[in-house]
Amino acid sequence: MIVTCPKDQFDPINQGVRTATIIEEHGIQFAVGDRIRYEEVDDMGAPTGRTVSVVVTDVCRTGGNDSRPLLSIRRDVDLTEIRTPGSTLTVGADDSYLDAYPGFAVFIEGKLAAVVEWHVDERAFALRTYNDHDGEPQHYHR
Repeated sequence: MIVTCPKDQFDPINQGVRTATIIEEHGIQFAVGDRIRYEEVDDMGAPTGRTVSVVVTDVCRTGGNDSRPLLSIRRDVDLTEIRTPGSTLTVGADDSYLDAYPGFAVFIEGKLAAVVEWHVDERAFALRTYNDHDGEPQHYHR
């Protein structure tokens, strides 16, 4: 999800000082692990080119389906976005998706798609792939 953000709100998120937010979009069901990209806009609403990505670490719902949830967020400093003609791929070294091995997670449109790990003792890569509706790996390759 992409959210525009004025400079006075963007800087605290970018600095990691602001760790909670309410998104003004009704009907969106947020979950832990979702990614949000904030794009800074100037006083006239034009993009400045600065972006910051965060990961949702907790969701607090206080009412019915129309309620705006309070989201706990953490700045995601190790993300790289790759824009392709069909979609945006995000590659991140977020250790919450990794076992005790060096590696990275791949997200497509903000959803976990794969994890690549280097198994040092076996000198082999492991690849876990995911679908967009289940948190369990669909395939595991070494």
